[in-house]
Amino acid sequence: MGEGGRRRGRPCMRWKDDIKTVTGLTLSELVRAVENRDDWRQLSTTITRSRPRLDGTRNFSLQNTWQRQKGQGDKRNLIEAKKSQWKPAASEVLTLHLRQRGLPYWTSYFVYYQDVCNDQFGLSYFNWEVDGKNYQILRTGCFPFIKYHCSYRAYSDLTTENNFYTFLKAVNLGIPTLAYGLGSWFLIKFSEDVLMPDGTVIKVYFMNKEIPDAMH
Repeated sequence: MGEGGRRRGRPCMRWKDDIKTVTGLTLSELVRAVENRDDWRQLSTTITRSRPRLDGTRNFSLQNTWQRQKGQGDKRNLIEAKKSQWKPAASEVLTLHLRQRGLPYWTSYFVYYQDVCNDQFGLSYFNWEVDGKNYQILRTGCFPFIKYHCSYRAYSDLTTENNFYTFLKAVNLGIPTLAYGLGSWFLIKFSEDVLMPDGTVIKVYFMNKEIPDAMH
C-alpha cells in the first residue's frame, strides 16, 4: 500500500463536523431552522438544554427532541398559514412596489414579516422579472422585517451566490441578520404605501429617502 500525504492519527474535525455533532441535524435542516424565527428559538433552547452534564450524559436526545418539536411546528405553521391566507404574498408586494416606483434602477426596502406571507422563504439572491425588466434581488430575513435590495440588471445564473448567502446564514445561526433587523428598526426613517389589487395597503420602509430615477 502506498504512503499517503496525510499524517497518521485521527482525521481533523472541520467546523461543519462540529455543528453537525452539536445539533445532530443536516445542513439543510439548519438552513430551514434559521430562516424561521420560531424554529430558530426552539433549536437554540433545545441545544442549550441538551448540553452534556459533567458525567458526560445528556438530559435528552437533541435530534429526537428537535424532530418532535419540528413536527409540532409544522402543525402550527399549517394553522398559521390558514389564518394568514388573507395576507398578500411577499413576492406580490415586491412586484407591485417595483411597478409603483416606475421600474427604477434600484430600490431597497423593508417589509414586516407579519404583513405578508413569506412565499420566498429560503431565497437569498435571485432574479425577478417585472414587465420585461429583470431585477437581481438580494433578500434576507432580518426579524421583524424582510429586507429586499433590488437592482435592475441583466439575467444571470445566481444559483451559486444564492447557496453561498444561504449557507452563511446557517453557519451564523441567523444572529447577524437578527442584529441587522433590530438595528434597522431604529434607523428606518421613511415609508411608502403599496396598493394591492384588492384595495388593501401594505407599508414598506426605507432607511434613506430614495430619489426617483436615481442610478445609485
